[in-house]
Amino acid sequence: MGLAKAAFKIIVIPIVIVFVLAVLAVVLIKIKRRRSKQKHIQGGEFPPPAPLQPPGYA
Repeated sequence: MGLAKAAFKIIVIPIVIVFVLAVLAVVLIKIKRRRSKQKHIQGGEFPPPAPLQPPGYA
């Protein structure tokens, strides 16, 4: 039973660590993207949205 516990720790703990690091990386990337979009909007780099054209009925 002790060998099973050791094998469980050796296999599961690295998987959990990798999963947690992957989640943190995704969250950090989303935060960076959100900040860069806000900077672009504040700096006026994005053009104003184009007005919607009326639908053309056939």
